[in-house]
Amino acid sequence: MLNSNSYSHVQPSPKPPRIPFDYRNFLRWGFLVVFVGFVVFVFDYHCPFRAIFSLPCPGCGMTRAFLDLLQGRFALSLQWHAMLIPSLICLGLSIVLWFKGKDRWKNAVLYTWVFLMIVYWIWRLIFVFPHSPLF
Repeated sequence: MLNSNSYSHVQPSPKPPRIPFDYRNFLRWGFLVVFVGFVVFVFDYHCPFRAIFSLPCPGCGMTRAFLDLLQGRFALSLQWHAMLIPSLICLGLSIVLWFKGKDRWKNAVLYTWVFLMIVYWIWRLIFVFPHSPLF
């Protein structure tokens, strides 16, 4: 017969160490994002990829797609760049996984996103950009 003290020698497993949140690093990245946004919208920044290679970059049209998405024009947003919504989902998922310390899953999400962006970019180079005067 087992009594309540028969398992007293078993110690509970220790909790994994908590990763402290680095506010300084978060503020640095936040400042960088705000600064880049300021440069893009105020100084009419042009894409260095397009200037160097004379090709539209993989993110070409994503800013216009984001602005149309903010204004509720979803169909037009998808016409500008269909990978905007999956990109936003991947960004949010990556942030959540980063906070939870799931680096393997975060990397899998990011590698999948990069692969899909490259495939979509090649598809656009072949089928969209030659026929579109917008870019």
